[in-house]
Amino acid sequence: DAQNHLRQTPLHLAAERGHDSVADYLISKGARTDLADSQGKVPDISSGPTTSAQDFEARRKEGWMVKEGGNFKSWKKRWFVLHGPTLEYFSGKPKAGDKPRGSVDLNDIETVSESMKGTRLVIALAGKRGKRTWYLQAETHAEEKEWFQTLQEQVDWLRRSRRRSVA
Repeated sequence: DAQNHLRQTPLHLAAERGHDSVADYLISKGARTDLADSQGKVPDISSGPTTSAQDFEARRKEGWMVKEGGNFKSWKKRWFVLHGPTLEYFSGKPKAGDKPRGSVDLNDIETVSESMKGTRLVIALAGKRGKRTWYLQAETHAEEKEWFQTLQEQVDWLRRSRRRSVA
């Protein structure tokens, strides 16, 4: 529970900046939620989603990425479609009626991070409670940043939404 000159803890800063996955991690490691800063404020970890459910459901992103296989650790190029809480992937750009080769339910994702997988800079979607970790890599660094930010926002929205429904 380290504090800066304003007596803010890392949890204060994560909550203030909307870094929900960091706040959740700090809480899971025992960060105190009752420590007040120099203005007497405790970390606000109960904030609801900053975007509406309609915006969340309407958010859509598509594009090529490569993913590491689940059973065989080879890398395959796939067309990904993010819509709401689901990230689907196809062999190619889907036509009407095409079924995805697979999907990732973002409700099952604990963290979204950037990491190294061998020599690749990848997006890691770490599953909750021992579920699979997905490794994805976009075609360019700029696209990878966009995918990372969008996936992080979607997972954070789901987390805030669940936190709000529990409160």
